[in-house]
Amino acid sequence: MSTEATILPGFPPLSGKGADCRGRNCPIKVAKPLKGDTIEAWHTALENGQESAAAHLQQFNAHVQHKNDCRFRNLPPSVHHWARSRGKGYDDLVREAERLESMGYHLS
Repeated sequence: MSTEATILPGFPPLSGKGADCRGRNCPIKVAKPLKGDTIEAWHTALENGQESAAAHLQQFNAHVQHKNDCRFRNLPPSVHHWARSRGKGYDDLVREAERLESMGYHLS
């Protein structure tokens, strides 16, 4: 018996790099954050308001790779990777999505 990876039409191929997106049925690997995209920079942007958060997202977010209904599609790569670090988890990712959603970004 053998198993093979199958990519369905409309989904990008999975690369071996990055962190798996934790969104429901979202098949992508989240790329390594770009220089300047850190969790600290993200939290600073959120604290400075919607305009600052929007600028951060415009500069660092690659949401077009996520499925359209992915709850985490508007979060920058740094948040995805941070949520996989020691002591962090899915609930931390959900909280970040909720913080952004409370600023007017509807993620689902």
